[in-house]
Amino acid sequence: MLCEVSRLRTQLAKVTDSPSGNDAEGFIDGNKSSIDYTYDLNGNLITDKNKNITEIIYNHLNLPTKITFGTTGNIVYFYNASGQKMQKIVTDGTNTTTTDYLGGYQYQNTVLQFFPTAEGYVKNTPVSGTNAYSYVFNYTDHLGNVRLSYTQNPSTNSLTILEENSYYPFGLKHTVSNAVVQGQDYKYKFNGKELQDELGLNEYAYGWRDYDPAIGRWNVIDQLAEKYYRISPYAYVANNPITTIDPDGRYLFGLFGSTSAERKEARAEKYAAKVGGSVVKGENGRVSVNVVRGTADGSMTITTKSNFSDFATLTGNIKKWTTSHKEQLIGVAKGIQKIGDNATKAGITGAAVGAAATAIVGGEGAAPGIVVAGLGSGVSGFGSILEIGVKLITGDEEAMKDIGGFVTGKIVEAGANKILPGAGPTASQEIKSAVKVTREVIKNETSKKAEELISE
Repeated sequence: MLCEVSRLRTQLAKVTDSPSGNDAEGFIDGNKSSIDYTYDLNGNLITDKNKNITEIIYNHLNLPTKITFGTTGNIVYFYNASGQKMQKIVTDGTNTTTTDYLGGYQYQNTVLQFFPTAEGYVKNTPVSGTNAYSYVFNYTDHLGNVRLSYTQNPSTNSLTILEENSYYPFGLKHTVSNAVVQGQDYKYKFNGKELQDELGLNEYAYGWRDYDPAIGRWNVIDQLAEKYYRISPYAYVANNPITTIDPDGRYLFGLFGSTSAERKEARAEKYAAKVGGSVVKGENGRVSVNVVRGTADGSMTITTKSNFSDFATLTGNIKKWTTSHKEQLIGVAKGIQKIGDNATKAGITGAAVGAAATAIVGGEGAAPGIVVAGLGSGVSGFGSILEIGVKLITGDEEAMKDIGGFVTGKIVEAGANKILPGAGPTASQEIKSAVKVTREVIKNETSKKAEELISE
């Protein structure tokens, strides 16, 4: 494949595929002779002869309002005042398809198609005039690419794969012979963006710019090009699509770098795209997302989410993972406590027996048993802390009571160390060991009673 750029050194003028190239898939070289691409004075692409695009009209925000495909048809777009796409009308010959984008709810010819959820979307299947809804779950990779969509078969209650997707680095889909594709109306795929495949357009809508994965370039200049003056304003993610994304077509977001502010904005943009909201940027780097919803009585409600910081994301991910594994983690914690308690009991018993035996026939005394008891107490304490931590993270109301019991037990233990007398300095080693064992038994039983009182 040979690429030619214009005299401006940034605008792509022509792409020539080799004579043996595949003109049916990937990049389709539909123009073998003259220049492929032309631009207006703002740097916006206005013709693409490979796709038979004869004219693209833009508004004052450099957003496309009409794309004309020769005499075949056209695509018309409508936006709100902030540049958010509200409607798309595709005319293909005598057929017209209207898509409405209403706060995440997507309609086709006035019929609801789907609306988003945290893990995918809810699909609507009209049956005899009645809407039938089903959850569809998306499996995505680190770039937000939708790799697998699946749902539950209502007849068999088994999982059914609706679509499989694999991508080349710059977004073109692999052609896999055994991949499952069931003609989904849901076209959000690479980076979680909508694939516009009508009339052979085959570009992803990112919000502020459209992206052509066949050539790895945007169709208009980056609004924030001054931030990336070393990079072509048409280049996709600085030609680094493995570790970098562009949430809305305006700025780069390195998954393993970038500033905290850029990461925060990227998370806000991603959330806004998922729920159909709009990003609001305030002073001191504050970012929030407003979501407008209609109510049954015809009024409007606005909800705002504003916590997109690194710490909030980290704690959110920790809480999500801990909640999904809560039962297993608490099971492990209780298992650790049991091991520790059993070791403590065995150590105390061994210390008592050792002290008594030493006094009669000689031996190691209580020391080994006391060491085991101490280790067991530490293990049990670790298990208790783990259980309390899991409950705190998942918002369990019992967590505070558990903290009270654990802390009270430690206070009682510390008090017992001060109050219970030890053996005198002139006592024999056997007597010292026996007294130490007795103190451990009393402390252990007292702590148990304290915890029982707290738990009542």
